[in-house]
Amino acid sequence: MKSSHAQQRLRALVYWEGDIIVLTDPDAGGRMLRIFLDDALRCLCQQVQQQQQQQQGSGAHQAATPSVLHAFVRINDAISVVSNRWA
Repeated sequence: MKSSHAQQRLRALVYWEGDIIVLTDPDAGGRMLRIFLDDALRCLCQQVQQQQQQQQGSGAHQAATPSVLHAFVRINDAISVVSNRWA
């Protein structure tokens, strides 16, 4: 998520006019990623909106703040009984 390619994709999401649904694992890593994406998109939206305010009248497409929705299954439902029975 910190690569320049990922940053470009995140920046493009600032102009997305619909909801964004984030699908991650329900574990701590997935939770960290969801928090990171929320914060990164919020910061990028603020940056773009500030730039647009400075360049008023430039005719640029206005950035919206997309709704970020999170979808994941409960951790108990995500654990495979078959693969964990040998542990």
